[in-house]
Amino acid sequence: STHVIDYNRIIRVQNTSYYYIHQHHGTMRSLIGLSASVASLYGEFFPSNGDGARQADPPMIPDYTSPPTDFALACTPVEYRDDAVIDAGRDADVNRTCFDDVSACQIPFVPPSVESPRLGVVYYGGGLVDPRAYSPIAKDLAERYGIAVALQIFNRDIAFFGACDTQRVNYASERFPTVEKWVLAGHSLGGVAAFSDAWSAQNDTDSNIGGVVLMGSYIQQDLGCGETDFSTTTIPFASVSATLDLIVNSTNFEQGQPFLPVNDTFHMEILGGNHGQFGSYDASERFDVLGQTDGNATIPQEVQLDLTTSAIAHVASRVGIPLSELEDGCSTTSGSGHLLSSWVVVASAAAIVLLSLVTSFS
Repeated sequence: STHVIDYNRIIRVQNTSYYYIHQHHGTMRSLIGLSASVASLYGEFFPSNGDGARQADPPMIPDYTSPPTDFALACTPVEYRDDAVIDAGRDADVNRTCFDDVSACQIPFVPPSVESPRLGVVYYGGGLVDPRAYSPIAKDLAERYGIAVALQIFNRDIAFFGACDTQRVNYASERFPTVEKWVLAGHSLGGVAAFSDAWSAQNDTDSNIGGVVLMGSYIQQDLGCGETDFSTTTIPFASVSATLDLIVNSTNFEQGQPFLPVNDTFHMEILGGNHGQFGSYDASERFDVLGQTDGNATIPQEVQLDLTTSAIAHVASRVGIPLSELEDGCSTTSGSGHLLSSWVVVASAAAIVLLSLVTSFS
């Protein structure tokens, strides 16, 4: 059944904005205004109250998160495999004490043979998904490409609560001060936080944001951050979707495409992939708790994770800092992970070329 935390109370204000009042241990902590569009966005990712009916507008956020698989935990740094450590990070986010400890609210993946990494990824997970579900991708990026990864931990495992700038790029820089360019990668609701952080830095001449990757996500307007339109920019982007993703509204997804950089967006559509396989987590209770029904993937999770990793690496390779070829990432198949990955990258590149040709002549 759905359990709603009683410190998440929602108040309608003038029929246009919503406010989440966060309380922690009986103390009022923050007041964040959410526009009606944000409430609509939450309604897409958390659509029902568990019995098939849509929740009241705006939706209540259940006391639930999808746990990581054993495979994902095995790819997570040892000190973060304990649930208590992740809970402490969530509490630090509530208490706004993340910057007191550069390792409290993020899981760092350090490239093993790069003393001073110059390239990094700030990773924003999907809504109500344990951040460790994205450890396989983060570990591969660090160990195969020499990219520092800062996998973020958020209160309630929700990256976007209406803030136009989460400050997580600055936070990641505290942990990896040698990184010159950051790629912001977000899955689902995490993608909203990623592009919002990137957009907030558009007029900052000293910005160290080098690219953005959206996975099962899209750009939406009217989130309270002004018009978000990257179409005339040259920032490297990737938009990664899956043909069997039944969580993302396809109409909204298509409406968001014109706001991507016209000449600098790498489009990847994963044939046979679904929404959940952008991470590695147990989604078995998401229908009962959230009313979500994803498509049934027809490709292995490992293949979709490899494709997603390659898309992030593709963007990272375009920010002007060379990638490092290292050995042995988090192999998705025993003894042959890199062989599989190499073929996946080649196949995905061929598919994109073919898709471009078809589009050009249609």
